[in-house]
Amino acid sequence: MAHTETIIERPQVEAREHRRSGRANILILGLFAVLAALMIGSLTLGRYPVPVGQIIHILLTTSPLHATRSYADQPWVVVEIIRLPSILVVTLAGMGLALSGAAMQGVFRNPLVGPEVAGVSSGAACGGVLAIMLSLPMLGVVALAFGFGLLALTAALGLAKLSGTGSMLALVLSGVIVGSLFSAAVGLMETLADPSSKLPTILFWLLGSFAGATYEKVAIISGVTLVAGTLLFLEDTGQGVEA
Repeated sequence: MAHTETIIERPQVEAREHRRSGRANILILGLFAVLAALMIGSLTLGRYPVPVGQIIHILLTTSPLHATRSYADQPWVVVEIIRLPSILVVTLAGMGLALSGAAMQGVFRNPLVGPEVAGVSSGAACGGVLAIMLSLPMLGVVALAFGFGLLALTAALGLAKLSGTGSMLALVLSGVIVGSLFSAAVGLMETLADPSSKLPTILFWLLGSFAGATYEKVAIISGVTLVAGTLLFLEDTGQGVEA
């Protein structure tokens, strides 16, 4: 009897899941539309006003890789050379942070887990500062920041496992220890950095300034975000199929 009821209820459950999935897809598309509108609206903000219609015309008729306008065209310079790279970097950085935060919370099965709790933020900051001290290019800064962040997470997990409990409290305490060590290393490098050249760059990088956004940086952050995001979505899809 119970088996028969389960068979009867299964189509109803599947129908509810299908409706929930459809509403979620509509919500996601709506949020992307709002994001696109906000990005276009952001291009109008600043000391030099540019109408929305002119912005859309500039975006549709020129390309950062094949620019056909001269630098005497002030609206084109303001939109595609100055404002657009910053907005793209900000948007992609937000997407990457959202994906990484959701991934960490899913892996540790705790909504309170974040990169700062596990020591990842301090480790990534240490790697980026080290790359700046070594005068590495932007790609090297990203690579070292990622590597040291992964190193910090591995160290925190290792310390938590040494406790023998494997609890969330042990992981948090291990993250605090690892984060403190990497934060001390960052402070030491800031003390040793050249105050006229290296130190300002380090401070701007640690504070997250988007003032120096370029299309080269857009390409770097978009590549990292797209590759990592695709892998996360494929992993999530695979788990869903197995379930």
